[in-house]
Amino acid sequence: WVGTWGGGVNLMDSQTEKFVKYSNDVGRNTTDSTLTGDSNIRAFVEDSKGFLWVVCMFGVVDRYNPVTRSFKSFDIADEIDRPNMEIKSVIVDRDDNLWIGSTGAGLVKFDTKVLKAELIEVAGKDDYTNSQIAGVDIYSVHLDRQHRMWFGTDRGLCLFNPEKR
Repeated sequence: WVGTWGGGVNLMDSQTEKFVKYSNDVGRNTTDSTLTGDSNIRAFVEDSKGFLWVVCMFGVVDRYNPVTRSFKSFDIADEIDRPNMEIKSVIVDRDDNLWIGSTGAGLVKFDTKVLKAELIEVAGKDDYTNSQIAGVDIYSVHLDRQHRMWFGTDRGLCLFNPEKR
């Protein structure tokens, strides 16, 4: 798998040694077919069920089903009413939830079981605690070996425990 900036997703077919291109050159995918939500790919993560999640820049996450070889698009930005959201990073936790760091929305949890997004509350300028994220803009997300979440935000490094929020 290769994610591109403006060219969508490319998959190398090992038998033909050629790339298969999945993209939506005219914008967001609304057909839930074999195209991705937008053609600016930020990241890929795989969940425990074998689904590949393709994270697009403009608030869209696509789930690739390797059995049907098709994509299903989820417009996170629209669902949480943050049209200016720009996804920067993503992780998948042990429960297969996607934790999405972004500018314009902060932290978003996407529950892959019920296919719903939740905007996580952001703390005020100086009053954040472990139950809140310090910063509106989250540039990086990391899950450590103890299953703790770390976020690089516009206000510094933040350790987050989702069970205590």
